[in-house]
Amino acid sequence: MDVMDSLAKQLPRITKAACAYWNRKARFHPLPPLPDGIWDAQSEPGGHYTVGFGRAPFTPGDVESKTYWLAGYGTDRPAKSVHSDVCASAVYLDDNTGRGALLLISLDCVGLLRDDVLVIRRRLAGFCGRTGCRAVNVCSTHCHAGPDTMGLWGQFPKSGRDPAFMEGLYWAACIAAEQAYARRKDGKLYAGSIEADGIQKDIRHPEVFCKTLTRLRFVPGDGSKETWVLNFAAHPEVMDQRNSAISADYVHFLRQKVEAERDARVIYFNGAIGGMITPIEIDKDDFMASVQWAGEEIAKAAMRIENERELRPLVNMIRQELYIDLANVLFFVGGLVGLMPRERYATGEGPLGISVLTEMNYIEIDDVHILTVPGELFPELQLGGYLPIEEASMGGPEMNPPPLREMAKDPGLIVFGLGNDELGYMLPPNDYMLHPEKPFLEEPIDRHGRKHYEETNSAGPMTAVRVAQAFERILRIIGR
Repeated sequence: MDVMDSLAKQLPRITKAACAYWNRKARFHPLPPLPDGIWDAQSEPGGHYTVGFGRAPFTPGDVESKTYWLAGYGTDRPAKSVHSDVCASAVYLDDNTGRGALLLISLDCVGLLRDDVLVIRRRLAGFCGRTGCRAVNVCSTHCHAGPDTMGLWGQFPKSGRDPAFMEGLYWAACIAAEQAYARRKDGKLYAGSIEADGIQKDIRHPEVFCKTLTRLRFVPGDGSKETWVLNFAAHPEVMDQRNSAISADYVHFLRQKVEAERDARVIYFNGAIGGMITPIEIDKDDFMASVQWAGEEIAKAAMRIENERELRPLVNMIRQELYIDLANVLFFVGGLVGLMPRERYATGEGPLGISVLTEMNYIEIDDVHILTVPGELFPELQLGGYLPIEEASMGGPEMNPPPLREMAKDPGLIVFGLGNDELGYMLPPNDYMLHPEKPFLEEPIDRHGRKHYEETNSAGPMTAVRVAQAFERILRIIGR
């Protein structure tokens, strides 16, 4: 009997005992109320935008003498070299309405748990007080070639997170924020987009994904370097399981090309990448050729955008907390043994009666509307295109929530994935299938012969429903 078979047989007993222990010892936090978020909005724009950009690397400098576990793909992948820096990038965005700025941070990592985001926010509390910054949002690019930031990719049962590395990441985020504020300039902000065909592929049925690449382009009034905020949907996983070098994957080449050809600074936010949206490989034997191609093709598409419009200096926002039912017993047990540091709450919801607290943020930059989602959203949940009952594994599309764009009555709604948390894949309930004997441990195969890998790395089948319910709440609060 192998280890996985043994674990599968013991997991229900272990989980039941663990739940009883935690409840007996009052280790679960009491269920706090979740109030409505505050819609920080006004209709009168400011006189101009003030924007600053910062970037700081958090690449470890001792890779040759210390073990760092690469995140993504299998466990036990030690980094042996450095291909490119992994960085924290930050944009300070102020509409000059007197309400303070918005800080957007993007990290070249596989994902950051909300507890880590809260660490960064606490470290930036003095910065926010001093600068008047009213909100901090931290997203991850979902890079599979950076050191483990979640604890899942070390040598089981030990965590793959290195405390000193995480400290470096926190401070890099703070340094990037300080740089962004110090380098802020007055100027104009433009929005544009392009359909970037032929870069991505969807490797899970149905073939649904967002091809839109969106660019916010800030032009300083003094003629200095522009800042580009880019949003696209593709896993930074081209440096596959054969890779042993730390890297920002295609995001490195994307930034490099734009900065070389347009002398512009770039910050990148990934979109709805679940299910699985990944760049096309141009050479299966040479992943470096493919990763460079992907980054440069996205850069070329961004540089071809011609349909820009100037945005009024007006940034409105709301943050809404929500609970996500935790059904994945591996995530639960991983938290118990210290693999994934995370607060848990005894809500009574889901098969374990346990939930995790997370958040979503809705941001309006004039007529550009952005929703941060705390994980890897399946594109069908953003765009529509659910599987019919004849093709789905569990039932008809009526099992699923309305797509987010349909709920918002906004065909241009932008998703910033892995926003302020990473809860794994967020799947449509009608195609959410678990192995009947080894749930979350082994990929089941449905009646169509399709594997269901993503479910093993998800919080549970109710995640998409909870996200939709929270977004419905946001829309009610803001009067949409």
